[in-house]
Amino acid sequence: MINLLILLFLSLTVFTTANAIDESFVQRTEKLDSTALRTLPTHDSGRLKPMDTLARETMLIITGSRKPFGVDPLSFFVTLMTENEAAKLPIIEIRSVDLRKELQLDSTRRHYSVEEIQQAGLPEHVGPLIEKQQKNSKSITPEETAKLEVYQQWALTQAVVSGQVLLSGIDFSNLVSQTKSDDHRGMTPGLMEHAKAVISSAANGQLDLAAVKELDSAIRAQPVPDLFHSQLDKMDVEVYLYRLHIFWIAAILYILAALLLWLSVKDLRLKPFFVVSLAGALIFHLGGFATRVYITGFAPVTNMYGTMLWVAFGVSLFATILFKMYKSSGLIAVLYAGSGLVLVLTEGFPLILNPGLDPVVAVLRSNLWLTIHVLTITISYAAFTITMLLGNYAMIKNALGRLDASEMKDLSHHCYRMIQLGVFLLTVGIVLGGVWADYSWGRFWGWDPKETWALIADLGYLAILHARITGWITPLGILLASPVAYLLVIMAWYGVNFVLAAGLHSYGFSKGGATWVGIFVALQLLLTLISLVKYMQAKRATIPQ
Repeated sequence: MINLLILLFLSLTVFTTANAIDESFVQRTEKLDSTALRTLPTHDSGRLKPMDTLARETMLIITGSRKPFGVDPLSFFVTLMTENEAAKLPIIEIRSVDLRKELQLDSTRRHYSVEEIQQAGLPEHVGPLIEKQQKNSKSITPEETAKLEVYQQWALTQAVVSGQVLLSGIDFSNLVSQTKSDDHRGMTPGLMEHAKAVISSAANGQLDLAAVKELDSAIRAQPVPDLFHSQLDKMDVEVYLYRLHIFWIAAILYILAALLLWLSVKDLRLKPFFVVSLAGALIFHLGGFATRVYITGFAPVTNMYGTMLWVAFGVSLFATILFKMYKSSGLIAVLYAGSGLVLVLTEGFPLILNPGLDPVVAVLRSNLWLTIHVLTITISYAAFTITMLLGNYAMIKNALGRLDASEMKDLSHHCYRMIQLGVFLLTVGIVLGGVWADYSWGRFWGWDPKETWALIADLGYLAILHARITGWITPLGILLASPVAYLLVIMAWYGVNFVLAAGLHSYGFSKGGATWVGIFVALQLLLTLISLVKYMQAKRATIPQ
């Protein structure tokens, strides 16, 4: 259970309070009803997306929050364009404490204005860093990366305030010019006037719905490549996906199902409520998957966020299978809670786990291989996640002196079965990845970091299976070893993409979260060490003197 508590703690620390901001600005933002603007098509990051998504993603980058200062991100986005004193609003989040001190800013705050950052001299010193990054991105230090990120936030804020983000988003002329002749370059006549009319009405506190409708018609009347035609019809679906918070609902229902299943051990009348909660969680979870696939046209595992969602589903799926096979209500409740908390963790770190639906890179544009390789690899991580949860549950109960022989036997057996399943799936996934690599890159195996660490994780769990078959490891030993082996999965899954950031699998690279993952690993090793010491003490106590 300690890992479940760790996951919950990490997720709760995400939501930090912002600095005080001009109350009149917040009030004007709260009064502005931006509903009519939500489904306006915009172009960004290689796809068409609703203005609601563009605003949400932009405000997240700038402020570090999905709901900046407690207000709707789209209303915030629009109101910024009408604010005369926007440069004085402390809305840019500087997450690095060291950078705040270096810039001689008030280090007790997290948000600063465009003027404050400019007066601190950051923009003037970024030029050499940009040149250095262009020459060799790997030579950039973490401190320099923090400076570049804040500079990008600063520049993006100015682009929002000036209306550049909006105007470039609604102008599709570049899409056409990239595929046809340059004769098509240039904004569609009247588009800017329609946009100005909408912003002008927003400045007065109430959107002119007629102007919004005219802007929407003008945007959709622009010629776009065939690839984007289908995306125009999905604006409302994407808005609903994010506005309904589908995966948050699924997370809550999983945790509720776990609680009801746990309580049903003593009160069977709660079992029907458990079934309803679990069914609801699965419906929302699968519904969210289906919606993401409908919008993107690809399997829902094109980034770390997608794989986390898939692993959470795998945990609940395998938990249900175990429940059907062994009827171990108390043990399986731990797994459903784990599935819910994985979703909480996934949704709680949007700056690290990007929930965006941006198009995949060219190497991934094969639904066949993306589905059979990546889904297989990541579903194996779900089986291994179950072994980690069961192992920690056993270690905590053993440390408290509440793990009897019968329960330990059941836990060990469940863990053993999940290791078998995980090893099978990971091995198949590695082989499928080799076939895809041969098809895409002309070689089956190249000791790429992602390939290598997947193999190391597979061998780690194979070692546990071998030790169990040969009798070298006891049932409790399997439960102690499984969470340690899971650290290899973390390295293959997170470490290669977020820490090493090297190899041919560059499309999965990202950054952030290393501190939290490091804390998780340290706590996991500490718990395992404590459990191992207690186990050895108990074993020595049984030896006749």
